[in-house]
Amino acid sequence: MSNPQRFSIGCLAAALCVAAAAKDPEVLKLEGDVEGVHDPVIIRQKDTYYVFCTGGGRSGGGIIPIRTSKDLIHWSEEKSIPVMKNEPTAVNVWAPELFYDDIRFHTWPYAQ
Repeated sequence: MSNPQRFSIGCLAAALCVAAAAKDPEVLKLEGDVEGVHDPVIIRQKDTYYVFCTGGGRSGGGIIPIRTSKDLIHWSEEKSIPVMKNEPTAVNVWAPELFYDDIRFHTWPYAQ
């Protein structure tokens, strides 16, 4: 099965701490579009990490922002999925969850 590895931000932090246990711990200096990432979920598909997070902000309501990275340090500029495009009164989308079924990704956001 080719399911991507899925991490919560807490699991990612714990994994980084365990990896750093053999040497002095360090604070990662993230680069790129890293501001405004709330309620993130991180997944890895092949050699790319994807962060999906609470929507709104710069891109407007009813979207799920997405950023990508090859190394968890350098992050791409925000893109978005208009998950509520058929709901013109949607104000925000919160805390998306992701699932991959070997064919495509599915998401379950909470919206207002």
